[in-house]
Amino acid sequence: RLCHQPQVIIGDCALHGWDSEQGEIGFGGSLIPEYWGQGVMAAAFGLVTAFARDTYQVRTIRCTTTPSNRQALRFAEKLGFVSYHTAADTVILKKILE
Repeated sequence: RLCHQPQVIIGDCALHGWDSEQGEIGFGGSLIPEYWGQGVMAAAFGLVTAFARDTYQVRTIRCTTTPSNRQALRFAEKLGFVSYHTAADTVILKKILE
């Protein structure tokens, strides 16, 4: 939701798969295409990351996508994620928080 349109849902983002022993959590999300390229998901990621770090003392965030999802891969790399594991149908990227 946007601040100026709180009644309209434009996407989602969530944390999942909390591993307290490793201090690692997964991040995922989607956004309606008309909002792509406006910094919305990057801003949401920043808020969710701060929440995870402050609330759960997360040290690493991971995301998973497919090798063919070039937009997701570029977005993750732009946010500082690096490829951790690649298989035929899955790419796992991780970002170590400061």
